[in-house]
Amino acid sequence: MQDYNTIIGAIQMRLNKCPTRSVMDRFQIGSSTLNLIMSRYKALELTIDELEAMSPKKVENLFYP
Repeated sequence: MQDYNTIIGAIQMRLNKCPTRSVMDRFQIGSSTLNLIMSRYKALELTIDELEAMSPKKVENLFYP
């Protein structure tokens, strides 16, 4: 399970077109974890602003129920 900062940070970096490797190195996560975060982000159909407005615990529970 990844924490709020990793989830939000990884999404923000990818939305800003940062290379996958840079995101993985920055948050010390693997490609499968990054893919999981991004696929769940897309499935939720929420904006990054909507996620940031939620409590950290709620975001973590959305991504890792």
